[in-house]
Amino acid sequence: MKNFNFRKGVIAVLALAAIGCTKKEEGGSGINLDRALVTMDYSGGTPVTITVEAASNWTAAPSVSWITLSDQTANSIVVSVEPNNGVERDGEVVFTAGDAKTTLKVKQLENPELPAHFRKFDEYQSAVASPTGKYITAMAGGTDDAGLMVFNVYLIETATDARTHVGTYTYELSAPFCVTDDGSMMFYAQAWVNTALIEPDGSDLILSYPDLNIGTPRISCVSTDGHIWGGYFGGTTEDGNIPYIFVDGEPTTRLEVPETNFRGAPRVAGNSGFQLRGGSADGTMFYGTSWDNLDYGMCYWDKEGKFHWVGGDMYKTSQHETVDQYGNPKTVYCVDWGVQCEDEQYKMSPNGKYIGCMIYQETFDEAQGAAVGSRTGAAVFDTETGEVIMMPSGMNVFSVTDSGLAVVVDGAPATSSTIYDLKAGVSLGDGVDWVRENFGIDISNSGGCFVTHIFGENDNVVFGCYPTEAGTYNYWYAAKNN
Repeated sequence: MKNFNFRKGVIAVLALAAIGCTKKEEGGSGINLDRALVTMDYSGGTPVTITVEAASNWTAAPSVSWITLSDQTANSIVVSVEPNNGVERDGEVVFTAGDAKTTLKVKQLENPELPAHFRKFDEYQSAVASPTGKYITAMAGGTDDAGLMVFNVYLIETATDARTHVGTYTYELSAPFCVTDDGSMMFYAQAWVNTALIEPDGSDLILSYPDLNIGTPRISCVSTDGHIWGGYFGGTTEDGNIPYIFVDGEPTTRLEVPETNFRGAPRVAGNSGFQLRGGSADGTMFYGTSWDNLDYGMCYWDKEGKFHWVGGDMYKTSQHETVDQYGNPKTVYCVDWGVQCEDEQYKMSPNGKYIGCMIYQETFDEAQGAAVGSRTGAAVFDTETGEVIMMPSGMNVFSVTDSGLAVVVDGAPATSSTIYDLKAGVSLGDGVDWVRENFGIDISNSGGCFVTHIFGENDNVVFGCYPTEAGTYNYWYAAKNN
């Protein structure tokens, strides 16, 4: 077994430069460019000449007013940008030759005098932040010289935006799931079956504990100091998924789970058990989900390791007697009021006091002889008082800070979020407005960015998503400048 010694990596700056690859046009013929992206200085910098190969006469048009075009010849054009007094911004130049089109992406760096810096991760497919927001790990798929799929891993220091290409890996990395404040990264790997531990120096290990004989481990969260992990073993036994605590890389504590499922029915052997999803910064409290019949029931384990359904006295179930289609008696179990959770990280505040909630309620439908349920709102559960604090709007509380700021996602699929102050009992408005007020930067014209998480002792790092043309999400962050 490898000795798990978490090390702080040396972070090197990954220079932002134009990508010098050919941009192929729609349809595969007609017009090509000598690059796909240009990155320009905030001051405007030196104009860039783009070489164009086209089968016929061509035109070019910018998508935004701050990009200007000049000096067009038969096979080139000059791209310039106006000075940028705000955050990093993106635009495009669309080239057309007959029915063929291709796009040059233009990125302009932000003004370094701003009180905070903002970065979008267009180049990465997935990203996640460390418990205090010190680091972000990200990944991007690609191909090697032989045309085989490879996975590139990056580590970003948010205070400086210094980026390290940690390594290229030939086995499948499904997604990053957590990173310590020392830069050690956990990736779900090999079709979400295993967990890969990747260190800042690029060394890697597929975690395995065959002596336990309870399946493969999936690490979901880490404490701030990196010594405590929370996760679960994949269901290869009649217990299904088994939540576990790890200390210094070794599984030490199997967490207790109830004999009944989210609806109060006896658990069935072989069903999917419980998955630990996240925890407090010191690694003393954790939350997770029941996965019995895929019901997503949200639970947590207190500092003594005792199991609770999230919601306290509000959580209620009921039983209803009816008959099945053959006339045989059957019992239908319902969640009258409960909380659901999926694979969302950081729904528990770092101190373990608050848990973000997605309310779920069912009623018994006599005609169908079944439970009918829906998600009915957002709330925050206080683990110390047992109070459920309902949000005035929204469908899910994605995250909560120690200072009592709840990030409420307003719908599904998510396109915006609201910041709610639990201590003052008031909404602070849209997350983008909150960033403007507290970070001094305007991200409202940055492609639909919305807030999902706030990190740091002084709420000095903010993390979020934005929608892509492919119908997925990419990631962004902002951090206050020292």
